[in-house]
Amino acid sequence: METVQSPSILPVGPLYKIVAVGLTLFVALSAILTVLALPVFTGDASEAAKATFAAIGIPLIIIAYVILAIIGVFYFVTLRNLTFNNMVLDDRHTFQSTIRPLSYFGIVITNYLLVVFTLGLGAPWARVRITNFLAINTFVNVDGSLDDYSSKLREETGVIGEEYMDMEGIDLGAAI
Repeated sequence: METVQSPSILPVGPLYKIVAVGLTLFVALSAILTVLALPVFTGDASEAAKATFAAIGIPLIIIAYVILAIIGVFYFVTLRNLTFNNMVLDDRHTFQSTIRPLSYFGIVITNYLLVVFTLGLGAPWARVRITNFLAINTFVNVDGSLDDYSSKLREETGVIGEEYMDMEGIDLGAAI
């Protein structure tokens, strides 16, 4: 049975680069926050030091979380694009993902704000919106007929495999 496979080893260099840059920024911000917060939390801080921490430290904490969110989005988009763009089905059919990090980040942020401001009631709409965005940016480049592949797959799986596919909701038939 021929399955989805990668023609070569997935390049992980871009993923390591994103993680390295993100962790470097996060560690730098954490070091600055530690230097600012240490006197405040040990009780040795003057009122001026406490005010400095409130004025600088709290915005740095918010910036650190935003940086983590941005890095998470870039990592997700890079991983998804690399994975889909390197997948091949039956040695002929290829997949493609065309997600751009900034557009995905915009959808994630607006969905987050929607869910927060609707007290969670907008969560289903946000989930549909992100799923729709992912579907619009995902393609299958078909080389030949998929019917040949699906019939070959059905022949090789037999009755148990076909019932399992039906149970799992995997449908290889054409919708009428």
